[in-house]
Amino acid sequence: MSGGIVGEGAASREGAASREVWPDQEAQLVLVRRHGGEVVALDRDRLEFRTSSDRHVVERTGSGWRLSSGPHGQVPEPVLTTPDPAYLQRLLLGPVIASRRLGLGYPEPWLPTAADDDVGGGFDVRRGGPDGAVLLVDRRDGTAVRFDGALAEERAVQASWTARVAWRDLLEVAEHRDAARRLGVPGAPGAPADEASRHEASRDEASRDEASIGDGAASALLPVPASVVGIVDLPGWDAVWRSVAGHLAVVVDSGTARELAAMTPADRGWEADPLTEGVWDAVWTEQVRPLDGAGVVALWAPWARATGRDLAAGDAVDPSSRPDAPDAPLDAVLQDLGDVVDVLVEAALEVRMAATGGGGALEAAGAGAVAAAVAVVPRARAADHDTRALVAALAERGRMRVVDEPGAELAVGNGDTGFQVVVSARGADVASTERGTSRVRAAAGTLDLALRVLLWELRVPVRAALGLPRIALVDDVGQVPSDVDVELEERTTILSWETGGTVERVAFVGSGHRRSAVGFSRVAHRDAAEIVALVLEPGPAPVTGPAPATGAAPATGPAPATAPAAATAPSPAPASAPTPPLAPAQGVVVAGTGRRAAGFMVDAVLSVVVLYGALFAAAALVPDRAVQTTVVPAAFVTAELLWLCGLAVAVGRSGRTPGKALLGLQVVSADEPGRVIGIGRAFVRGLVVVPLGLLWPWLLLLLLSATTLDRSGRGRGWHDRAAHSQVVDVRRGLR
Repeated sequence: MSGGIVGEGAASREGAASREVWPDQEAQLVLVRRHGGEVVALDRDRLEFRTSSDRHVVERTGSGWRLSSGPHGQVPEPVLTTPDPAYLQRLLLGPVIASRRLGLGYPEPWLPTAADDDVGGGFDVRRGGPDGAVLLVDRRDGTAVRFDGALAEERAVQASWTARVAWRDLLEVAEHRDAARRLGVPGAPGAPADEASRHEASRDEASRDEASIGDGAASALLPVPASVVGIVDLPGWDAVWRSVAGHLAVVVDSGTARELAAMTPADRGWEADPLTEGVWDAVWTEQVRPLDGAGVVALWAPWARATGRDLAAGDAVDPSSRPDAPDAPLDAVLQDLGDVVDVLVEAALEVRMAATGGGGALEAAGAGAVAAAVAVVPRARAADHDTRALVAALAERGRMRVVDEPGAELAVGNGDTGFQVVVSARGADVASTERGTSRVRAAAGTLDLALRVLLWELRVPVRAALGLPRIALVDDVGQVPSDVDVELEERTTILSWETGGTVERVAFVGSGHRRSAVGFSRVAHRDAAEIVALVLEPGPAPVTGPAPATGAAPATGPAPATAPAAATAPSPAPASAPTPPLAPAQGVVVAGTGRRAAGFMVDAVLSVVVLYGALFAAAALVPDRAVQTTVVPAAFVTAELLWLCGLAVAVGRSGRTPGKALLGLQVVSADEPGRVIGIGRAFVRGLVVVPLGLLWPWLLLLLLSATTLDRSGRGRGWHDRAAHSQVVDVRRGLR
């Protein structure tokens, strides 16, 4: 084989279905194809690739080859140096092979031997020829990695394993140092000297103790708890549960589960969170990232149907979109899937602990964390009524309504899902509800603060219903403002800041609490109206709504204690005029570019028929050619003006032209999607289009480019911006 990073040997064939690739090239291909890694530089002496969080460099040195790794923005630090480039190639391939066989996240450089018939994870092993080479063949696409006879015999290589490569963006399973020692990774205490016997023993032990996902043992090891059996029974979710159970069985073996059960709640929180978040990331990488938009919706739809979600969000997803670069409707669906996977991971950990006598410990830890968190916050005070009204108005824009929920100060929802705020003597809890089960998301010291947290939580369903791009998940894990303090307590993250001489605090609990907390820190200092404006950006200015519906549930818990005057100052009232919210059953689905183009073509064809019909009619009615030179152009211009005026009146009054009506489209106000724009704004909209009509062969292309480049996700062209309008799909949304 070649001695450089880029092999010089020509590719060969092993059968009709197998494409042989040298290991050095395969290292590059695997990173790009399987895990989204991006190759930055590749030549004979250097390979540099990066992931979303890390940067890795393999380069030739005077003493051999060196692998360096580190986060973006920092100089990569040397991890190991070896005279054998094949060892580095094996190291790069290690995470892929090890994860498919054992479900492990560290780069264990295991290679197959000719004695292996099936290494699991979709790989087959074949002999490559008389030289004793071994081919590792991926069943999915026939790609094969060739190892020569010496490598296949597991030649021992001296290297330092004291530093671990940061593969967090590839597999993102928690640190496996204990598992590495148990399986005998080179450099670990007790590792056998004979590499071949070490790997044979490790594979046998893994198949017995680690409950590999492929053989179904993990599912038997972790039975489905009653709390999530309804989810697991849905089409497609059994595989997700098996993935959760398999990864958790590796990360939390019986010894670790016993240790967690024996810990204090504070210590358990610190230890359990990295494990559950690592499992979540691994399951997401395995079950969701490989899907396209259609696959994501297929997984989401059964759950959405069972929980009363509006399936229009899934219908609006582009089937070819990717989870690693989601568009607006797919982003909202992914948020739902992420929450469901989160629930499954928590349930699996609870079962794992219960099997060792620690059942209920995790729930108790979570409840204790909430109690400890709210104990340090001020007592609840009266809520700003404007904030309550904004919650009701914003919820209705998200096709939810105020509902009567016993014990809740305020509850909004749609079917079996929604949010509620519950007030007690300790403060106010913000909880999400799912089929009668409530899950605390945040504990605030005041009712007004809880309602502001609720406004921020509403951003996902509201923006999905309005066809706006949801505030991206990456914004939720941004930097915390300098004047916001972050405290980590057990399974809780507490944010605190000072407002008008009063310290306000809000605690986020449970898995992913830091992500939620950091996301909310972006709106910590904003009043309620500003939060609404942020949710609707780049849409209208802050909106206010009417008082909550008559059916709103009054407070049934203890009356909130009165706070000092400085703490009771309500949030500033919104300055904008009230805007009537949409009816609960209404929603907005942005019209697709293809249907808008088809509607435009229908109108264009009709305009040609009308205009040239007028032209020929005028020519027929005036036989005198001398008069025709004046009458025919005048008739043509008059017919065109009447046609354009008629279209403007039709758009202003009904939001429809003949083409839009045929395709089920409607022009509505960008501020109030439930209303048409009126004749005046329709004329403004038309005045932008008419000058382009002089170049009408290019008109369609210009309009399409303007709508597809709209960063707001609402497909608004120049004419829509001028009239402050948008085009919606009334067959799937607003009516």
